[in-house]
Amino acid sequence: MSMNKTVLVDFDGVMCDMLTPLIELFNKQFDCSFTIKNIGSWTLPENMKPIFLHTPDFFANLKPFDGAIEGVKTLAEDFEVYFVTDALSKPNIAKDKLRWREKHGLEDIPIIITGNKGMIKGDIIIDDAPHHLKSFIEAGTNRFGISVDLMGAPYTKKLDPSILPYITVAKSWKEIIYQIEHFC
Repeated sequence: MSMNKTVLVDFDGVMCDMLTPLIELFNKQFDCSFTIKNIGSWTLPENMKPIFLHTPDFFANLKPFDGAIEGVKTLAEDFEVYFVTDALSKPNIAKDKLRWREKHGLEDIPIIITGNKGMIKGDIIIDDAPHHLKSFIEAGTNRFGISVDLMGAPYTKKLDPSILPYITVAKSWKEIIYQIEHFC
C-alpha cells in the first residue's frame, strides 16, 4: 500500500445510513409503507427531500455502518483519506456532516464538499452513487472506484457499462478494505 495514493470516501450510503431513518420519517409523515426497494433511481421522491432538509440534526445523528469508522481509520494509516460529499447548496447539511465526523472521532479526516466528485484529485473513490463513480472514473487516468451496496438499494446496481473495468462492488466495509489492500 502507498501513502502516495488518495482515497475519497463518500458519506451517505458509505459511512452512514441515511435511508433507513429517512424512510422511517417519510412513512410516519405520510402514513405509508415505502421501503428501500422502492428507490429505483438515485433521485429521491420530491416529497422526501424536505424531510432531511428541514429535520434538525438529521445528518449529525445518522448511525455509521458496521466497520465504517474502523475502516476509515485503517485506510488513513496507509493512504491519504478525504471525505467527499455533495452538500454545497445545503449549509445546514454540511454543518451536520462536520459534527458527525467529530462525534465519531474522525476530525483528522478532511472533508471536501463538492457538487462534482470527478473534479477532485484522487486515486480511489468509495461511493454508492453510480453517477459519482462515473464522473470520477471518466475525469482521469489510473482511477479506481468501489461501488458500495451496503443496504441493497436498487439504484446502486445501475452502473454504466463503460466504467465496469475500473470498479469493483463491495457489500461491507470488510470487503472495501480487502479490495483496496489487494487490488489497489
